[in-house]
Amino acid sequence: MESFFTGLGIAGILLLIAALLLPLFALFDLYQKRHKTTGSSVLWVLIILMIPYIGSILYFFFGRR
Repeated sequence: MESFFTGLGIAGILLLIAALLLPLFALFDLYQKRHKTTGSSVLWVLIILMIPYIGSILYFFFGRR
């Protein structure tokens, strides 16, 4: 019986690691930035936590302004 990770290959494992770390990087960046209003920070945290991958990408494109 093969493990899940052996079927992915190196590229798949790297993508999996990146997908797991992306929300963490977004939350860390959000913590460091300190948005002007508390409401916007709370909103971004909720978006990142509720839809981690899409929310993180949205944050990096639109939330870092």
